[in-house]
Amino acid sequence: MAIKAKLMTAEELLEMPDDGFRYDLVKAELIKTPPAGHMSSFREMRVGSRLAVYVDENRLGRVYGASGDFTLARGPDTVLAPYAAFVSPRN
Repeated sequence: MAIKAKLMTAEELLEMPDDGFRYDLVKAELIKTPPAGHMSSFREMRVGSRLAVYVDENRLGRVYGASGDFTLARGPDTVLAPYAAFVSPRN
């Protein structure tokens, strides 16, 4: 017998307590990711800092770090927390 995972909303994800893990929500299913190791964290900073400088110098938009999350779809909800993200302003 298959066990169905409980589907979750973006709001429920945001209400979860911090347990040291990263979570994404993909089509309402919770995906748990272990914390980044030191080399992964080092790479995140290298990429994010270079991206931020380039984007700022060229006034292209904004760069966000790993603590931000983005709701990409609703019904079912998809929320991702990338290690670095670039968002261009709407024209």
